[in-house]
Amino acid sequence: MELDRRAFLRSVGAAGVGGVSLPVLADRIAATNPVEGPDSRFGVLMDIPNCIGCRKCEYACEEAAGFGPPPIETYDDKSVFALHRRPDPKRYTTVNEFPNPADPGKPVYVKVQCMHCNEPGCASACLTNAFRKTPEGAVIYDERVCIGCRYCMVACPFDIPAYTYDDPYSPVIRKCTMCFERVTRQGDIPACVKICPQEALTFGRRGDLIELGREKITHNPGKYVQHIYGEHEVGGTSWMYISSRPFEELDFRTDLGTTPYPELTKGFLSAVPLVLILWPALLMGSYAFTGRRQQLGLSNPANPHGGLLELGESVERRPASAQPKPQGELPHAELPEASGTDRAAQEPPRRHTDWRAWVTDKLFMGLSPGQYAKALVTPFNVIAALILCVGLPVTWIRFTRGLAATTHLSDDYPWGLWIGFDVLCGVGLAGGGYVLASTVYLFGLKDYRPLLRPAILTGFLGYFFVVVGLCYDLGRPWRLPYPMLVSYGVTSVMFLVGWNVALYLTVQLLEFCPAIFEWLDLKTLRRWAEKLTIGATVFGVILSTLHQSALGALFLLAPGKVHPLWYSPFIPVFFFISSIIAGLAMVVVESALSHRIFRTQVADHGPGEIDRLVVGLGRAASVLLFTYFCLKWLGVAHGQHWALLNTPYGYLFLLEVFGFVLAPCLLYAHAARRQNAGLVRFTSVLTVLGILLNRLNVSLIAYQWDHQTRYFPHWMEFMVTITIVTVGLLTFRWIANRMPVLYDHPRYAAAH
Repeated sequence: MELDRRAFLRSVGAAGVGGVSLPVLADRIAATNPVEGPDSRFGVLMDIPNCIGCRKCEYACEEAAGFGPPPIETYDDKSVFALHRRPDPKRYTTVNEFPNPADPGKPVYVKVQCMHCNEPGCASACLTNAFRKTPEGAVIYDERVCIGCRYCMVACPFDIPAYTYDDPYSPVIRKCTMCFERVTRQGDIPACVKICPQEALTFGRRGDLIELGREKITHNPGKYVQHIYGEHEVGGTSWMYISSRPFEELDFRTDLGTTPYPELTKGFLSAVPLVLILWPALLMGSYAFTGRRQQLGLSNPANPHGGLLELGESVERRPASAQPKPQGELPHAELPEASGTDRAAQEPPRRHTDWRAWVTDKLFMGLSPGQYAKALVTPFNVIAALILCVGLPVTWIRFTRGLAATTHLSDDYPWGLWIGFDVLCGVGLAGGGYVLASTVYLFGLKDYRPLLRPAILTGFLGYFFVVVGLCYDLGRPWRLPYPMLVSYGVTSVMFLVGWNVALYLTVQLLEFCPAIFEWLDLKTLRRWAEKLTIGATVFGVILSTLHQSALGALFLLAPGKVHPLWYSPFIPVFFFISSIIAGLAMVVVESALSHRIFRTQVADHGPGEIDRLVVGLGRAASVLLFTYFCLKWLGVAHGQHWALLNTPYGYLFLLEVFGFVLAPCLLYAHAARRQNAGLVRFTSVLTVLGILLNRLNVSLIAYQWDHQTRYFPHWMEFMVTITIVTVGLLTFRWIANRMPVLYDHPRYAAAH
């Protein structure tokens, strides 16, 4: 039957002076009617002035969790209060000591554990629904579907979840469960509440606890501050506090506001259907419009290029020539007179019936295995081999000894170099694929076709090795398909990122298939792949719009953790626009390197033609950089963070915005006006560095900016990143040496 509310308040109010057995009372509460609404859920109210720091709650918690705590007498040790502790994988709760200026001989003690938010950020962040808020009030965790991404740790406003970094095979998140099983199945109360000798902890219905807290504050005007912490913070929590000292003096975050954390990403997620509806119409409309312009241009003898000249300039068309020899993988002098690629131009099409001949021709470029192995001994290959000789053993250590052995990640810094650089930077810099594909296929700027396949290949490999890098970071990488196949966290931005990256990787493979089929001389499959190009491009742009912006939206759940100069509700827009800029800059950088390393393979496209294309990309990048520059200041103005500019982090922000956004913008504009392709290439390198700096600022440098301890990557983290980049370069070179990436295959020249 329903427990009388006023009787509850009278009895528990008296307990503040030491009158009633709260465990018995809480047992009665647990037997009341089913939970209805947030204030009917169970919770705990801590009366901080009543706590004496005996740490018996720590002992009871560890015993209830099955951690096998030491004898209870050892918890009388006060030396642990020298440092402020947080919950860890073997300790769900801790008690910390704070000075009491009002009574120096009587310190203030605060118990720390999961706050069990009414609308938890961890549950909103989880892409596999490993976290959920129960109707009874506890936030619980299901390790059976967890993939170990640790986004919940980023999203928790109280920095509570802890991770078993030292477990290589079954790492888990650990945190207080408010003794959920004990309360719901055994009819008992949380162990910490039951053991507390001072009755500093009260277990009951949240609404009743709020009234109890107010009554205590009202009846003891000099004892408590006029606030119940947790009543409204982040939408309210099931664990609440009343205190005799201001909460900011006790390491409570008082900057959280009252908005539930899931609301911070709701606006972004609600825009996803809009993108899915409007983007296809706009992109297909652009394709139809440019196609119509091209038809009208073709009917005009004065404009044989269909009215789609490169940014208003004429381009000299070069006839397709015989395919040149590959460069980079093998020394030029070691190649036979007629390599496998030369023979493609000299001989009629044929099918390989002898698999040995096929391997020699397609894989070894016409060389015998012995000749090929001997020709591989080049300075670059030697350096790459040395890197792999270190990187592969480090990989073994990572997957056999866990993240603790190879990283400096911690519960305060759950994401490190592998997320900040390998994932965030990698995805941003791989944007050239969708940028160039939409430029050529949807906006009709066909003159950029010579840069298209290298951009698509760079993008595809970029995304592929982003997934490889992510596997190093995930606690359970073998569960990577879970968000697609097992458990769906549809309220999570990470869920959107996962699905979009997986689909876009497939789209980029489809976009690159024509080059693969030309290499294999599969004409029918190539025709089918070409027919799917427009649809794949539209789908790719939609996916890129969503996941590039979603990478920024991941940090919407980290206000206060990301420095205010980088945190903004516009951060998804910042990431999307900067990904377009990064894509343009990377296309320029990649083309410069490719035309230097694979110089004979680009003989079909003269330096003058490529220079004109590069200048056109620089002109577009200049406009986008100016837009991005203005938006960054709009973010500062929106948050009213002008005063922060005159701080060390402010100087870093100014360096990023002026040195790597405005300066490249002006340099691009000057280079475009002067038709200076060399300056465009230099500026593109500067722009790429700026994108890297921004992504690292958001995810690492300006993350947990007010913490005394800082994260710096372990040398093995650097080694893994260098290894992944090296393997990516080797893969690009291997493909570019064999497939028609930098040139038009002579048998399919008419199709380009």
